[in-house]
Amino acid sequence: MRKIILTTIITLPLFAQSSNFFEIGAGSQKITDNFHVESTQNNSSYNESDSSTQSIPYIQFHYRYKNIITKTMKDNVLLGYTIENITAGVFTSISNSKDTAWSNPFTLNASKEKTKVTKNGLYGEYSIGKNKNYDSKISYTYTKYDIENDTSIDSLQRDANDHKLRIDNRYKSNIIYNISYNIHDAKGEASSFKSYDAGVGYIYKISKSVDLVLLGNIGKISYNETNTVLNEKIDVTTTQFTAVSTWKNPFGLNDKYIKLTYRNENEDANHDFYDKQQQLAIVSMGFKF
Repeated sequence: MRKIILTTIITLPLFAQSSNFFEIGAGSQKITDNFHVESTQNNSSYNESDSSTQSIPYIQFHYRYKNIITKTMKDNVLLGYTIENITAGVFTSISNSKDTAWSNPFTLNASKEKTKVTKNGLYGEYSIGKNKNYDSKISYTYTKYDIENDTSIDSLQRDANDHKLRIDNRYKSNIIYNISYNIHDAKGEASSFKSYDAGVGYIYKISKSVDLVLLGNIGKISYNETNTVLNEKIDVTTTQFTAVSTWKNPFGLNDKYIKLTYRNENEDANHDFYDKQQQLAIVSMGFKF
């Protein structure tokens, strides 16, 4: 299952804060995605999806007690153990009870039905060279996707084992760059893919209390086999732009911050049915403890 929309939580792919924190907010997102359950329920063609707009909650936290750690990772909650430069743990979707997908997203001229999606996995990371000039982190994520009632044809079945290797780097406190490689091994070969992604960004210190982070990513997705419904082997170019502004200690409130987030994410495929776009804006407030 390929899903770019994060309906509950988004995180900027930077280094996690070293202190404990809790952050909550809300925003709005505009989605164009035939695989999203807010898309058109009754399709008459395999064209690009209509857009839909919805409000979204936002929650993010990081808590460490001795060597035990729990934190959010995108739309997942991790429970793990950390020692020196190594962290490992298990995670589950924060909204597993509500996660849904179309039973068959390729249904035409009939109402599509929803089915439950369960997502769980393992996570490990290793931090290298932490100093004032350079940080680097290598992470591996294994995710298992289970579609409760997938009525797609065999070659498009979406139960999957997903493997992702990612490297994040920071140079001289203000330059950030990352690269990732992903193998998505689905039950159906036409739903299986390999992808890679690279990004670079800059942290602007506008003042002692205000930071602005700009980050751009570009990548490719190549599906393993031809989608026989569309008679096309799907290839996708992905682009993403993220801007995050953080106001620390607003109004003299120590260990508090206000954050504004904007993100524009696109998947431009060689078939219109796979084209996707997400635009979102979020306002949030957090505190460190």
